[in-house]
Amino acid sequence: MAAVTTQRGATLIELMVALALLSSIAVLSAQLVIQSTRLIDTTARASRNPDLVIATEWIRRDLYEAVAVVGENLGWSEGPLVLMTQSGGWVALSPFEGRLVRTNAPPGSVLPDNRVLLRGVVGWRWRMNEGGAVQIALEAYANPDAHRNLTGAADFRLERRTERLTLALRGRPGGVAW
Repeated sequence: MAAVTTQRGATLIELMVALALLSSIAVLSAQLVIQSTRLIDTTARASRNPDLVIATEWIRRDLYEAVAVVGENLGWSEGPLVLMTQSGGWVALSPFEGRLVRTNAPPGSVLPDNRVLLRGVVGWRWRMNEGGAVQIALEAYANPDAHRNLTGAADFRLERRTERLTLALRGRPGGVAW
């Protein structure tokens, strides 16, 4: 009768497999921490000035749906940014007396729709870069303590913030494309 031997400890292959699994878990958890940090930064920025975030989201949406920019130039312009829409209308973004105003004119409309996107605008400029993307620099006053100022009194701090956007036009006649 043959003697049965029992194995104690782990083989080198088992240790290598365990090390590979632990390394994979470490890499995935590091990526999760990086993404969480970015999300926290974005959320903190939005809570400091939600009006600026909402205005930039309107600008993003308008540029994504645009077919062309009227009066394209490679130099910086402080004038209105006029976008042709897929439906044949146009949208204009322009600074006016410290506000950023969005004017929407659907095709066949008699009166365009004007909406104030942001108040406290102190700087606005845009340009088309060589790759066909639109670059925007929007500087506005931000109220980081607006959520604490429940009385509406004008004693809150104001800071100047600059948002820089670079967005490509995605709209194409007949549908949205990259």
